[in-house]
Amino acid sequence: MKQKYVILKNENDNELIIREFAELDKETMSLLCEASYSYDTLEKAAAEGKDTLVAALRTPNMYPIGHYVETIAEAVQTLLTPDSEPSAELLFDDIKLVESEKKEAAQEEEIEADDTEIDEILSEDVDDDIDDKLEIKNIKTSIRVADDESTGTDETSA
Repeated sequence: MKQKYVILKNENDNELIIREFAELDKETMSLLCEASYSYDTLEKAAAEGKDTLVAALRTPNMYPIGHYVETIAEAVQTLLTPDSEPSAELLFDDIKLVESEKKEAAQEEEIEADDTEIDEILSEDVDDDIDDKLEIKNIKTSIRVADDESTGTDETSA
């Protein structure tokens, strides 16, 4: 389904109007919902951060999905700046969104498959015969014990 959001500045009433349209019939956009927001409310929400602005934009009647509402929030922030355009129009296509999500999922699966291969390599049993095959010969150390020195305690010398 295709959706369109039209964001209009109503400077006379000091408010922003968002209209949500959807393509219910082929090539025909139908108005689904209209919501009005005061500039003060949106400016305060935008000052607190994007998540707060998103929460302020969502209503029980207009609740766009995450990807769409983030784009709408960016457009609202732009419209709240002085000397901005009087309106913005955003077009969304669910089919394109699903296709991009499928590509992202395929990429994540590919990465997970690579991780699995690495994990398998790391968890493979190490050949226990390595120690047997590599006999330790002629160990050279810097510490030597003289043959005539005792390694125990000597109680006779006093």
